[in-house]
Amino acid sequence: MSAYSVVASDTNTAATTQGYFVNGNSTPQRLGLFDALFGSSGTPGDQACEYQIRRITAEAMTPGGTAVTPFALDASSPASQANAVEGPTSEPTYATGAAFELGLNQRAPFRWVLHPGRELRVAASNDAGWGIITNAVTSAWTGHYTLVFEE
Repeated sequence: MSAYSVVASDTNTAATTQGYFVNGNSTPQRLGLFDALFGSSGTPGDQACEYQIRRITAEAMTPGGTAVTPFALDASSPASQANAVEGPTSEPTYATGAAFELGLNQRAPFRWVLHPGRELRVAASNDAGWGIITNAVTSAWTGHYTLVFEE
């Protein structure tokens, strides 16, 4: 399996997706999220944010935002089959519930690494993937995120 990273940056506002990756339409894979990093490069402040990692069941037809090309962690890997977006202006459709929830202070970066063999996986179907959504925020600030996955 090949591994890829997706880097995103967006302003935290409540109930908005910061970034995500989903299966493209050519050859859907069982995408597996195994590493997630959260942080901020702005001026430190005592602001808090509640993030969720949620399963995406359908990508918005016109997601807006900025398309992100997944970065192959091994230079000999083929291009990823996944589509990725940072700061989408149209929200994807999420499954009910969150796979992971994190309350984070702007001053405290955080890394979540899943145990090998326990990756968060989606079905090999079009538009299935994982996204970071801001559930609540005390005051808007710019967050930076990295999602690392395999396909």
